[in-house]
Amino acid sequence: MTFIREAEITMFQHIFENRFLKELAGFVVVLNALALVFSLYTTYNNTVAIRTVHQEVLDLQARIEEESKLREELFTELRHSASYLQRYNPRLDDSTALKYACKIRECSEPPVTPELLTALIVVESGANHGAVSKKGAVGLTQVVPHIWQCKKKELLNPYRNIEIGSKILKYYIDRNGIHGGLSSYNSGKTDYALDYAHSVLAIANDLKVNKIF
Repeated sequence: MTFIREAEITMFQHIFENRFLKELAGFVVVLNALALVFSLYTTYNNTVAIRTVHQEVLDLQARIEEESKLREELFTELRHSASYLQRYNPRLDDSTALKYACKIRECSEPPVTPELLTALIVVESGANHGAVSKKGAVGLTQVVPHIWQCKKKELLNPYRNIEIGSKILKYYIDRNGIHGGLSSYNSGKTDYALDYAHSVLAIANDLKVNKIF
């Protein structure tokens, strides 16, 4: 009787051990499957991340190349503009002429374009910042101090003069159109100085055709 019970116990232990081993093996299989899924998920995320970073690098490189191209084109245009100013005023050194060109571009606000403002400067003063007319007009854009409530010293500063002259030109063109505005800038009347307006526009067109701006 004791032998039978021992045999039963041994059998049950064997069955239990086999069942435990099977459950343990199943658990290990599940763990391995989860580990595989996690590994695949991580690999996928890493691949996506790598692709994203790669695309960002390509986009950044494209933006840098585009900006570099634009900078090169802008510098070329400014150098041409400076050369044009020097054509009318050979005493301008390269550095000063380039600074004038930069300021002209900075102050150009539609409908006043860089080429139009440059043309006005060369017609008005021959690109000479110290020019003073018989009527008292001062500087590159020939602004009359008492009319526009400016000090002569202020207008003899070429960069400040470009700022003031560009605003006055814009004011007249906004009110009277391009031809009337230029005529008004020169004479105070919309139809009195049309030859002057045509001269300025001819130079501006020459600048544009030759792609100086």
